[in-house]
Amino acid sequence: MFKLNLENLFYLFLVLVLGYNSFMLLDRTFEERRIAAFIDSNHDHYLFDLLSIRKALDRYYIEHLSYPKNKSFDGVQSCWGESTPNWIPDLAPKYIEKLPNINHKNSNCGNQYLYKSNGKGYKLIVHFPEDCEEIKRDFPSLIDPNRDCFAYGYWNDDGKNL
Repeated sequence: MFKLNLENLFYLFLVLVLGYNSFMLLDRTFEERRIAAFIDSNHDHYLFDLLSIRKALDRYYIEHLSYPKNKSFDGVQSCWGESTPNWIPDLAPKYIEKLPNINHKNSNCGNQYLYKSNGKGYKLIVHFPEDCEEIKRDFPSLIDPNRDCFAYGYWNDDGKNL
C-alpha cells in the first residue's frame, strides 16, 4: 500500500518535475533539429549564433540558477542599452568561446544581437534582421511578440515581455 509521507511526496514531485522537463527537452530538441536543418540549407548565421548563445545561457543557468543580469538591451552597438563586446555579462569565455558580433564594422546600433535579463527572465534577439519574414513564415514562435518582424530570437516565459 502507498503511504503518503514526506519521502514519497518528494519522489512524486521529482517524477513530475523530471517528466515535465523531459517532455520540454524532447520538444526543444525537435525544434532545434528543424532549426539546424534550416541553418544548414540557408547558411543562416543569425539563427546559428542565437542557438549557440541560448545553449550557453542554459549552461550558465544550470550552474547559477539565474541568467546573467543586466539593466537594458545590451549589445556590441546598442541603441537601447550598453554597447560592449561583453554584452552578456560573464557568459564568455566559460560558457561560449566568445559572444558573436553581427559585423565587426557595423556601426548601426539597430541591427545587432541584443540581450536583456533580470536574472529570472531573459530575452535574446537579433534586431532588424534581413531575413525576418522568412523566419516568421518558417518559425513563427521565434518572432518577438513585442516587436513583430523587427526582431526574433529566444526568451523564457519570464522574459517574453521584456
